[in-house]
Amino acid sequence: MATLRCSCVAAPARRLPSTRRLASTLVFLEQRQGKLTPSVLNTLTAASSIGGEVHGVVVGGPEDGVDAAADQAKGCAAVSPVPL
Repeated sequence: MATLRCSCVAAPARRLPSTRRLASTLVFLEQRQGKLTPSVLNTLTAASSIGGEVHGVVVGGPEDGVDAAADQAKGCAAVSPVPL
């Protein structure tokens, strides 16, 4: 059996000041019966700390509790529902 070896060299990461960050962050908001999952709340916190606007997308309709989930998405500039 042959052994495969992989040698990877990573390029040094360039850090830009947060004032130069122009892009926004898109977060998929996973919800169950109108409540955001804990992992989504952690993701929203991390996205907010990066800087720039945070936008959310939640899948479902009013009968799925999407409106209640959107209200819980603190720090989102906008939340867009995507109907099933």
